[in-house]
Amino acid sequence: MGMMHQVVGNTIVEWDDAVPLKWTMIETTGPKNDPRIVTESFDLNELNESYEDVFLLTLKDTMIARRKRVGLLTIKNQVGQIRILLRKVHLKRVGNSRITQIDHAFLHILRTIIQDIPICYLIFFKQLFTENRESPLFTHDLVPSDFPVRKPDKGYQGVKIDAILAKALSRNAQVEILRRSEDAYESGIIDIGHFAFLHLAFHAYCRPSSYQSLTLADLQIIVDPETQIKTYVLLVIPKKTGISARALKKIPYQLDSIVGELLEAQRIQVIKTWGQNVANDNIGKLALFPARGIRPDGHWVANHARAHFGETNYTNFRRGYLDPIRKLQESINFDFNGLRHTVGTQLAVAGCSATTIAAVLKHASQATCQKYVDVAFQGLIDALSEAMEPAFATHFPKFRSKHDPLPPEKAINSTELATGHHELTGECGKTIACQYAPLACYSCIRFTPCFDADHSINLRLVESEIIKYESGNLPFRELARQFKEARRYIMLVVAAANQYQNILAIQKTSP
Repeated sequence: MGMMHQVVGNTIVEWDDAVPLKWTMIETTGPKNDPRIVTESFDLNELNESYEDVFLLTLKDTMIARRKRVGLLTIKNQVGQIRILLRKVHLKRVGNSRITQIDHAFLHILRTIIQDIPICYLIFFKQLFTENRESPLFTHDLVPSDFPVRKPDKGYQGVKIDAILAKALSRNAQVEILRRSEDAYESGIIDIGHFAFLHLAFHAYCRPSSYQSLTLADLQIIVDPETQIKTYVLLVIPKKTGISARALKKIPYQLDSIVGELLEAQRIQVIKTWGQNVANDNIGKLALFPARGIRPDGHWVANHARAHFGETNYTNFRRGYLDPIRKLQESINFDFNGLRHTVGTQLAVAGCSATTIAAVLKHASQATCQKYVDVAFQGLIDALSEAMEPAFATHFPKFRSKHDPLPPEKAINSTELATGHHELTGECGKTIACQYAPLACYSCIRFTPCFDADHSINLRLVESEIIKYESGNLPFRELARQFKEARRYIMLVVAAANQYQNILAIQKTSP
C-alpha cells in the first residue's frame, strides 16, 4: 500500500493505492528553457455505489491511456462527460445491483434518456467503444450502431455555422468594445493589464493559452539608433489542440505602436508590482498577464502562480482579464472565440482558402476552418444583421499596394509630422478625395487602404491631436472624442493589414 506511479509519454500518473479511483496526471509543458508543471485531478469515487470496482478501474486505465491520443485538458473534460452519462443511466435503472459492463440493457436505458444527454457526450461515448472494442468495459456482442447518437436538427455543420454567426463581431461592435473599454480605463474601472490585453487580443487573435504563457521577455523592443522609433515584436507560442507546447516554437508577431506601447506599460507595471518576488535574473520569466489573486505579503494566492512566475490557468485568466472587459459591453457578446470567429469569417469573405485560414489562426487542421469558408460560400453572411453584413465587407477590404498605379486625385497621402515623410496609405473610392482625409478615411466604406503602408503615421497624428484637445473646454473635448473614434478605426485597419500581409506570406510559401 502507498503511492503508485505510471508514466504515459511525458505524463506522470499518481494515486494512493488505498484510494485507486482518485488520481492525478502531471506533465511538463512550455519551452525547454522555461518548463511549466500542469496538474489535473480526477475522481470516480462518486460512481462506486452504482458500478463495480473492476469496471471503474478499467475505465480509469482506459482514460489514462487516452493521453497517447489527446491532450490532458481533453481527458479532464471527457472524464467529466462519461461520469455524468454513467450517473444519469444509473438513476433510471431498476434494481440495486452494481453495473459490471456496458451491455444492451445499459444502452436501452441510455436511448430512453437521449434527449437529456448532450450530443458531444453521446459522440464521445460511442468513440470510446470504437477505440476500445475489446475492452472488458463492454460486452462482446456490441457493435457501433448499438450506441445511440442524437443528431442536431441543423446537422453538425449547421451548428458550427450558427456558432460563428452568433459570435462574429461587426466592425461597429468592435469599435464600440474599444470605446467602452477606453472610457473604463480612463476612469479607472479597468487597469493597464485589462486594456493592454484587449488591444493585443484584437491584434493577434490567439487562443487564451497563448496569452497565458506570455512572459516579459517575450516582448522585444527594437529602437532605431537614428530616429529613436521603436519597433515592437511579441514572441508567441501558437498553442494547438492535441499538440504539446514543448513541440511548438515561438513565432514573432510584429505589433503596431499603440499595442506595443500598451504592452510596454504593462511590463513596467508587472515589474513594479511583482518584481520583488523574483531574482533579477528571472525578471524576464514573469508572466506578462499574471494571476491577480494576491496574499497580504504580496505573493500570489495560487500555488501554480507562485511556482511559475505568476502564470495563471484558463479559469483565472478569463476571470482576471476577459470578464472585467465583458462586463462593460452590455448586449455585445464578446469572448476569445468571438474574435477568432470574426477574423476567420473575414478571411473567408475575402476569398481565402481553409488552408490559409488555418495557417493564420494556427489551427492544427484545415478541416476545422472549412466552416468559415462554408459561411461565405453558402451566402450565410446574409444571415447577419444589416449592420453586420457591410461591416464584414469593409473591415477586411480589398487591399491595394502603395506601389500600384493610382490617379493623383484619388490618392490618400499621409504625412509624418516629425520628419515630413509622405506616404501613400490608401485610395478614395469617390471621384476625388475629400478634405477630411486621411483620418476620416478609415471609417469610410469607400476607402481602400494599402496593406504595405505605414498606417502608424496616422496613429501618431491622431495621438498628437488627442493630447492637444484633451485638456481644453467642452468643444475641444468633443474634438478629442472624435479623434479617439478615428484612432479605433485606424487600429482595426492596421490589424487587418497585418493579417493580410501574413496571408500573402503564407500563400507565397505554400506549394
